[in-house]
Amino acid sequence: MPRPSMKIIRSEEILTAYAKCIIRFGFEGATQEKIAFEANVKRPILRHYLGNRIQMIEALIDYVDIQIEKDLEFLKETLPDERRVGALIDILFDQEHAADDDAGMMMQALVSAAYSYPELNSKTLDWTNGYIEFVKDEIVQEYPNISDERAFQIAFGIVALHFNIDFLSQISIPDAWWAASNNAACTLVRSIKSY
Repeated sequence: MPRPSMKIIRSEEILTAYAKCIIRFGFEGATQEKIAFEANVKRPILRHYLGNRIQMIEALIDYVDIQIEKDLEFLKETLPDERRVGALIDILFDQEHAADDDAGMMMQALVSAAYSYPELNSKTLDWTNGYIEFVKDEIVQEYPNISDERAFQIAFGIVALHFNIDFLSQISIPDAWWAASNNAACTLVRSIKSY
């Protein structure tokens, strides 16, 4: 099997550094100087491997697409064969998972920059919808008699709670908030039986 090209390897390293800088400094704060420092390269190397700022943003969007796909695939593979929705809620509202959730933190930073970059606006909507559809599919699989509309509403509520607590996890929030978010998501799922 042929080895990956140096361009692919170096581009991946730079995009990883770019992602870390966005998480640490925000979208606008992730300057080329900071990205180059994080990637341990000289600034002109960024342009050589990823192009100008617009091309770097496009490459970053593709990179985040892949990270979110990996995150959703990880969730899918982690879930047990039965009672998947409850297990999914436990994962989504677990403090340790949030601490390791680079895709979520990256998405937060990109959402905050979306007003200035229309391509980010549509992509963040796509990414959010991907999470909602994933949760909705799990709900429909476990509760096959639920209507599509009701499954979407519950999935939307769970994802909104998850994004909210995930966003707040960047500050020191009380453990009770995690528990309340988990309980609120479980309440949404329990409402399926009484609807």
